[in-house]
Order: sequence, then structure tokens, then C-alpha cells
Amino acid sequence: MALTRMPREILGPLTTVWVPPASCTVAIGQCEGCDVAWLGQTCDPSTVKDNASCWPPTTEGAKPTQSAFYGWGFYSPGLECPSGHTSACSATHNGVSGWKVQFEMEAQETFVGCCPTGYKCNNLNGQTCLAATTATIIPTVSCEDGLSNRFGMSTIPNSRMKDPAVNLFAPMIQLAWKPSDLSGRLSSATASTASSTSSSTSLITTTRFDLAEETDVSGAGSGSGGISTGAIAGIAVGAAAVLIAVLAGAFFLWKYKRRGDAASAEYSPADQASPPPVYATTTEYKSNYSGQPGAGANGQAWVPVSGYPQQQVFELGPGGPVELDGSRWKTVYEAPGPGEAPRELMDNSRHGDRVLGVQVNVKLEGGQGGITVEQKPMTVKHKP
Repeated sequence: MALTRMPREILGPLTTVWVPPASCTVAIGQCEGCDVAWLGQTCDPSTVKDNASCWPPTTEGAKPTQSAFYGWGFYSPGLECPSGHTSACSATHNGVSGWKVQFEMEAQETFVGCCPTGYKCNNLNGQTCLAATTATIIPTVSCEDGLSNRFGMSTIPNSRMKDPAVNLFAPMIQLAWKPSDLSGRLSSATASTASSTSSSTSLITTTRFDLAEETDVSGAGSGSGGISTGAIAGIAVGAAAVLIAVLAGAFFLWKYKRRGDAASAEYSPADQASPPPVYATTTEYKSNYSGQPGAGANGQAWVPVSGYPQQQVFELGPGGPVELDGSRWKTVYEAPGPGEAPRELMDNSRHGDRVLGVQVNVKLEGGQGGITVEQKPMTVKHKP
């Protein structure tokens, strides 16, 4: 539940950058499986509450802290966020508010919520700063009877956690200021802007609080009609950078083109001793030559070669075919008579050989013709 419209509780002024102790920047978890961790707390005999040493100094008589993240109060005039904090939200009287403001505001007043870097403004039982993480390592400690014990370390995430994310809470250091508090601290242009917006609902945006994103949406203009010196310098620097880039590109393009021209000249055809040969091909000379000229050569012409004897053509006469005389080669064959069986030659078994047959040699005789048969036994040597 958000707490709003509570009585004002001024802790004192804060016009310079205050540096908190290092211990105030560490989130402390209650247990290893807990999904909540806190910054800037202390263990009191009665309960856990805001650690006053993690807040900027307060004036004498300021109300002490009551409980954890209850919204202790605010600093007025407040012009500077503590070190390590940023202006996370802002609000104006009867104007735009970046969060549910806890304390009553006065006319012409601006509230600014300072949170650790990465945190956002919230109002959960009092204004506070909130963040979430799913991967980190945090120390853990328990507060019992005003004493801190059970120290340990917890790695996020872990198996004991029901929720993979851990909610981190930190005190919000709230600032409050009016246009009269800015005299002598802002430039004449900023002071003029603050004065012109004092009667409107526009937020006063200054570089001190980094509230450029909290600009009023009512449509009121800033009234500035010119370009600042910083903008002019930025334009000049940007133009110079563009000019340098263009010149560099032109130089590299010229160098590349020159290199290409040199390569073309190195391999120019004009440097060759003679052009490559060209072989003419016509339909008169083809690759399928035959052995004779005329029609047998598929219509190709036979061209004589000078300096060599020319081929002579011989043709047969008109007469018919003539056969040679074969009477001188008359051959007579003699064979055994019918009923005569082949017989074996002499037995050479005593020598371990066996006659298998005879070798017949035929000789042709000239003259009247005839045949002479010579018989020789054929034996196969047998090795015992």
C-alpha cells in the first residue's frame, strides 16, 4: 500500500555531493533462499530499520528513523544527489509526478527522488527505491535480539528459491527545492527558464538532476529561439568528421582505380610479339577424309601436292572374270579300306612308354600329282 499526503518531515539541507560509506552500497539478504535483499539497514534491539549513517547528515532535532524503508523524510533545499545515486523520478506541485509522493508539497516546489544507479522509484508502505536481479552473489545475515548473526553468502539463483528473481530495496534520498533556492547556482539561461515556468505546471529540467526525460507533457515550450554554443560546436565537429570521411573515401577510390589501370597495362595485348594464330575452317575441308577422291570422299575435292609424284589410277578392262587353272594341283587322298580297324604300333611298355598313335606327314608331289604319307609313332614318356 502506498503512503501519500503525509506531514512534511524535513531532515535538513543537502546542497553538496555526499559520499555514503561503502557498507551502505551492499545488498544484504535475510537468508539463502529468501527473495528479498536490502541496502542501508541496521539491526536494532527492537527491529530492523534504516541505518542513519547511510543517509546524508541531518540537522539537529531531526526525527530519528522509525523502521525499514518507511520514508524517513526529505532534504530541503536539496540540490545534489548523493554519490552513486541518480535522479530516478521527480514531481511538481499540482503538476506531473513520476511516482506517488509520500509527503505534502508546497507551491512552486519540486521533489526529486535519488536512487542508487539502476533502481527505480516506488512507494510500498513508504517511498523507496526498488530493483530486481536474477544473477548475483549477496551476503546474508539474520537479526535476532538486536544482534547480527548467521552470516553467509548466497548465489542467485539457487535451488532453495521459489522465485528466480531477488527484489532489492534501497532508501530513497528525496530532495525538495524551489526556484528561489537556485539563485546563484544556475546559469542565467537556466534561471530565466526556471523563472518563466514558476507559474506553469512544467517541470524545471536542469542538468543537475538529469531530469530531461521528466519533461512536462502539457505542451509548454521552453521559449528558447536559438542554438546553444554547445550545439554549434557539436555541428561543427560532426561536419568536420563527415568531410574527413569523404576525403578518405575519395583517396582510396583513386588509389584503387590507379592500381587497376596499372594491372590492365601490364597484361595489354599490344605487348605481344604477334597475334595468336587463327585457323580458318570452311565447308570444303572437313575432318572426315576418305582414302580416294571424288564421291567416296563425301564430296571433298582432291588437291594434288606440287613437288611429289602423282598417284596413277588403274582400271580393269571390260571383259568378264577369269579363273586360274588348277589342274597342276590335283590331289589324291588314300585311306584304309572299309572294315579295317586302327591298330597300335609296337609295344614299348618295357621302357615305360606307350604308343598312342601315328604322326602323318603329307607331301604333295608335282607332275601327275599324288600324296605320300609318312607315319611316325607318337609316344608319351612315362616317368615311373
